[in-house]
Amino acid sequence: MRYFGSSLTDIGISRGVNQDSVFLRIENTPDRGQMALALVCDGLGGLEMGEYASSSTVEAFAKWFDDALPKAASITEDTVKEQWSNLIEKQNDALYRYGMDNDIRIGTTMTALLIVEDRYIIGHIGDSRCYEIAEGVKQLTEDHSFIAREIKEGRMTEVEALKDSRKNALLKCLGAFESVSADFYLGTVEKECCFLLCSDGLRHMLSSEELGQRFAPENIMDGAFAEVALADAVRTVKERQEKDNISAILIKSSTY
Repeated sequence: MRYFGSSLTDIGISRGVNQDSVFLRIENTPDRGQMALALVCDGLGGLEMGEYASSSTVEAFAKWFDDALPKAASITEDTVKEQWSNLIEKQNDALYRYGMDNDIRIGTTMTALLIVEDRYIIGHIGDSRCYEIAEGVKQLTEDHSFIAREIKEGRMTEVEALKDSRKNALLKCLGAFESVSADFYLGTVEKECCFLLCSDGLRHMLSSEELGQRFAPENIMDGAFAEVALADAVRTVKERQEKDNISAILIKSSTY
């Protein structure tokens, strides 16, 4: 299995600062084929210095990928979960203490995807998302948001959620609370499928059906196609007057 992809982040049409950060690295290894790490972090717009929270989290994961991963004797899902849990605990503590020392609240969402051979692991906090796009569109992560909880508990419909003023209220994020834990998702990579990671700025204005059409695996022939598809999606949501920063990463698996 081989992988290719592209990433994009955009300040959008109304924000003075881009508080999103993204990371994509696809590496060839001598004994495990290709490995990929993708990360989308959305610094919380209502909290101060969200751009620092998101960029420092991306830097922490990038350092893990460059330093810890090559030294691992074996890469198991349990090992990755343990190492990511430790990394998240340290990053959360650093951000929380920084906020306390400076009398501010600071936070970010985090959705990370690691692919090794034909297996994937996702670490997730907040309401950025990871989708799998193959025959259809499957949301792999569950939002840690007030709206998602209300819909899940049957107290709100999806139509009502679209108009609710609390749609950006998070129940979990990295850095804003004294402690936090990530949700982990494991799975096998399908042949000829796409993974889309995105901040809420992208998905607010695009339905699942549109995501499936724009990022259908048969339309993504190489990294250049992925780059064009992401740019076109960002342009569309800006035309539809999305006010937030917009970020996304697209990775495609291929047997060719």
